[in-house]
Amino acid sequence: MTHNDLEHLVNDGEANHVRFEFYLYRKIAGMIESGKVYVSESERNKRLEDDLIPADVWEKEKSSLIEKTGVARLSNSIEHALADLESLSLRKRNTEARSHDLIACIFGNGANYGLHRLASSSDRSIGILRAVNDSYIRPETTGAANDLISNALARLPIFRHYTINESAPFGSIDGQKHACRINTFKTRYSAKYFRKGKGVSAMTLVSNHVPLNTTVISANEYEGHYAFDLLYNNSSDIQPKSLATDNHGTNNVNFAVLDIFGYQFSPKVKDTSI
Repeated sequence: MTHNDLEHLVNDGEANHVRFEFYLYRKIAGMIESGKVYVSESERNKRLEDDLIPADVWEKEKSSLIEKTGVARLSNSIEHALADLESLSLRKRNTEARSHDLIACIFGNGANYGLHRLASSSDRSIGILRAVNDSYIRPETTGAANDLISNALARLPIFRHYTINESAPFGSIDGQKHACRINTFKTRYSAKYFRKGKGVSAMTLVSNHVPLNTTVISANEYEGHYAFDLLYNNSSDIQPKSLATDNHGTNNVNFAVLDIFGYQFSPKVKDTSI
């Protein structure tokens, strides 16, 4: 509690209980938002450790737990995907990043934990994670790795059972809002999604529950401008021929452009009243 805060909370040696209660709530909310305190009963604000196996159980049953995950079956596919994450630095082109560090960077960014939180709760070094993240994690490499994973999923026998129409596979595009801890060129205010903070929108093309292509836009940009680009620039083996968007992606231009290029535009109309 700072001296300036104390002036508003205490008057003539007596604490103002109403102000102090409000002050306490604001402090707790700020500490939760900044990650200084955690709430174990909250799915959003609990610690990373709350989702992990207890340390004593892990030490005793480590081998059996790893075997049950089937990680050995996935190791080859993961190694192939990580191989597409080439280093950006020509001087360090011959230096290969450890797979554990690459996976840590992908998990830290993908789960929105951040490298600092991940390093503080694991045996990974923040310096190494930063170097690997700056050299290997970028749109070109993650896109190529995502194509490998998408193509592997498409070859699974169960994949075709999710296809609604095999002659015109179905895909959809929508934006998911993400709050940002730092300011970037694309971060924008949006009281609806971020309250007083800033964030971005991740536009993703999905088909049969597989994310095929994505782009990051500002939260206040019109999603319909990016529908055709995501579909046309999809480089995976899964090629949707019918596309759906919500009202925010529907306009006359998309109807015309998608029809010219041989796609069927099937927007989801929220309100059909005239």
